[in-house]
Amino acid sequence: MIKLLRTILCVGIFMLGFLSTANAALETRLRGQAYYDTDLDITWTTNADINGRHDWDDQINWVSGLTIAGVSNWRLPSADVNGDGFVVNCFGGGVAGCSDNEMGYLFWEENITASAPGPFNNIQSYFYWSGTEFAPIPSVAWEFDFNDGSQFASRKFPDNFAWAVHDGDVGLIPEPEMYTMMSIGLLAMFSFGRLRKQS
Repeated sequence: MIKLLRTILCVGIFMLGFLSTANAALETRLRGQAYYDTDLDITWTTNADINGRHDWDDQINWVSGLTIAGVSNWRLPSADVNGDGFVVNCFGGGVAGCSDNEMGYLFWEENITASAPGPFNNIQSYFYWSGTEFAPIPSVAWEFDFNDGSQFASRKFPDNFAWAVHDGDVGLIPEPEMYTMMSIGLLAMFSFGRLRKQS
């Protein structure tokens, strides 16, 4: 009986390993509230319109305080991931260095648009703020249009949408429920060990 339980446990752990290393570009996280982008190594919120339209400063303040399923440290997508001061225009797709522009890559390379949202919801046919300022003019920031894939540097005062992203895979950040499940598992193993020792 004990050998059978050990075998089932080992097979279960082995299968979980396969699930976590799937090669899909977008993998569900936080019980469907987010998707991990394996190409860009960031996690997007499933809802692309959590906060509505606001100016750039309001969106930056909102996203910095956002918590989803116990996960904080969200931000707006970057238009200049490597920080070299050059914003790549991915217009038309297949542009070298397009992964340096997170929204551009999502639109042009992963084909996520307002009319074809894939697993996401509420992608608006309008401009979204990036978290990237236009270096020469501090009162200007980059925005991206999920209707046609265009991007512009604009004054920070128009009301645009914001889509929250998180660096890395939030699936690797233990959620409170994970601690509970681990505690229950350890308690069960301890109890099973004591019962076996007594018999």
